[in-house]
Amino acid sequence: MSSLKTNFFYQILYQILLVITPIVTTPYISRVLGAENSGIFSYTNTIATYFYIFCMLGIEQYGTRCIAYVRHDNRKVNLIFSELLNIHVFIAVLVNGLYFLTVYLFNVDYKEFLYLQFIYVISAVFDISWLFFGLEKFRITVVYNILIKIASTLSVFVFVNDRGDIRNYILIIVSSYLLTQVIIFYKAMKCVHYQKVPLKHSLRHLKPIVVLFAAVIAANINRLADKFILGCYEEIFELGCFEYADKIVRIPLSFIAALGTVMLSRVSGLVEDKNNEDKISSILLYSGVFILCVTNAMGFGIITIAPEFVIWFLGEEYQKSIILLQILSLTIPIVGWNNFIRTQVLIPNKKDSIYTKAVLTGAFFNVIFNVTTVPYLGSIGSSVSTVISYLIIFAMQTYPIRKSINCNEFQTSFTVFFSIGIISLCFSNLGFCYSHNLFVNKPNLFFVMCIKTIYYSIIYCLGTYLYYKRHLSKVFA
Repeated sequence: MSSLKTNFFYQILYQILLVITPIVTTPYISRVLGAENSGIFSYTNTIATYFYIFCMLGIEQYGTRCIAYVRHDNRKVNLIFSELLNIHVFIAVLVNGLYFLTVYLFNVDYKEFLYLQFIYVISAVFDISWLFFGLEKFRITVVYNILIKIASTLSVFVFVNDRGDIRNYILIIVSSYLLTQVIIFYKAMKCVHYQKVPLKHSLRHLKPIVVLFAAVIAANINRLADKFILGCYEEIFELGCFEYADKIVRIPLSFIAALGTVMLSRVSGLVEDKNNEDKISSILLYSGVFILCVTNAMGFGIITIAPEFVIWFLGEEYQKSIILLQILSLTIPIVGWNNFIRTQVLIPNKKDSIYTKAVLTGAFFNVIFNVTTVPYLGSIGSSVSTVISYLIIFAMQTYPIRKSINCNEFQTSFTVFFSIGIISLCFSNLGFCYSHNLFVNKPNLFFVMCIKTIYYSIIYCLGTYLYYKRHLSKVFA
């Protein structure tokens, strides 16, 4: 079994690449394709993603947990894998057929681009990353993802040169997903032994998978509903601005997702042994406080530099993205905490119903708020709706398990780090205003970002250090 640090290193390595890739490609793509074509890609990819989600049927988290429970017994791993693979392939092939028929038979917008996105939906048939996550063999998935990601990024610069190359762009993105999953599927077949199992053995997993699937589909509705509704109202320019604001916010969240992926497997394995309760409590305390510290720092840090960063990174055309980015950045600490509760408390302990109810409720209100606000506020309404929906999930996931975790400590840490973030934001802007008076000429955007970032980092680090010395050092002792 790989060490926790090694697994986290591999996941972080991949997430760093995911961060670097949009930093490199987004300024180029946003200018080459323009806001409208970016909106078309976002809209068609959102539809394809919904079908992809149905292909997976919640098996990623359920499969990771099941494999983690038995990973020390090869015979059981082979059996569980075979049972889950039967369900997965059957459902995925069925959904692929449904996607093709939907695009072919109905008069849908952007049909040509939806056919290209079909390649992305096909890749779901081969997506069995959950096997390697459960076995804690993250190196296999990360290495191939990195290699293909680099190749696809280079291809974008070679084959996407003007607004007419949107087809090339879609084809590069979706083909990279398919190639990655096919290679990982091939490696999986060499790692485990697939065996024929009776249908009833596979069907025993259907109910828990569907329970988790309800949460997964709701979570993705919550994430994608705003884009879909903006597209339905033909707010394509607004959607393009919202798309890039959302992409920027998801860059820091990818690091938290990496930790959640690793910890889901590790905590699930520990939960099976009742003698590990103290170890689990210790892991949760360190992990939870770390997430609260980092996500608040990232959220308020992005709010601080958003006015300069958006124009420098995306271009003048995306002025609207500034306010969208600032609003969506408020979700970073909220989503970070929700991810912690989901992957390290609820799912490992089979408390799937709490997770499912919370996400379903959040998704429901997100759709209602979007439908209500988008006609009047456009993408700003979508952004506010997103924040509110994540707050609802925050409350509904945390309250039922408040007695099983160190809730008082987490509440204190959240309040402190949130306050440090606000103070750092205010003083970094005041510090820049003072520094700005020292310059004869108006400094460029990049320089302004650097100055604000330095002020913000110093104040946030100082506040965190004082909190650690006066309180956290005693808690961790």
